[in-house]
Amino acid sequence: MQELVLVPGKMTQEGSSDMDILFASAKGTGISGGWIENQQGVKLPGSDLLFESVTGRYERLLTRTTDGFPPGTYVLKYLQGGETKEYKPHPLSWTVLPRFPSAPVKMWDAFSRTLTVQFSPIPGAAVRYFLRLYNPNTGVLRKETFDTAGTEIREYVPDSGELQVMLVGDIREGDSLKARILHFFQPSPF
Repeated sequence: MQELVLVPGKMTQEGSSDMDILFASAKGTGISGGWIENQQGVKLPGSDLLFESVTGRYERLLTRTTDGFPPGTYVLKYLQGGETKEYKPHPLSWTVLPRFPSAPVKMWDAFSRTLTVQFSPIPGAAVRYFLRLYNPNTGVLRKETFDTAGTEIREYVPDSGELQVMLVGDIREGDSLKARILHFFQPSPF
């Protein structure tokens, strides 16, 4: 069973302007990497997928300023069993994608080591929400929570040190991921 994803998205970040994103991931027996190509078959700079040990997937998140990705057909090229294969989803567009309607709120209880993130739901879509915690110095994913349809996520964080929290809203149609909406909080000590 293989799991291939190539979707558009939007990203907000505390203290920064909004960005468009292109998210790709590949997981399955024999998959050993990949990259993203544009409509002309040209590899996008910085699009090599990297292995995330926390999720067991090869992933890449590309960011551009708003309207930085032209709408159209993008291709996920991936290596499986020594062969280059491709996954070509429907044409992608960033123009009608929603955002979090208001800034999510992050709270930290140092005594119980509980991280709480509260947010308003993304309107007009079936969305599953989860958190990703990164080391802000290396960009390494440290933890990913289970997904939920609720508007509050609580997570025990045993690790001490500085982390950057990302709230993810995956817009789904049935079993298919159609778009990814992100909010990055500023790095903070835990």
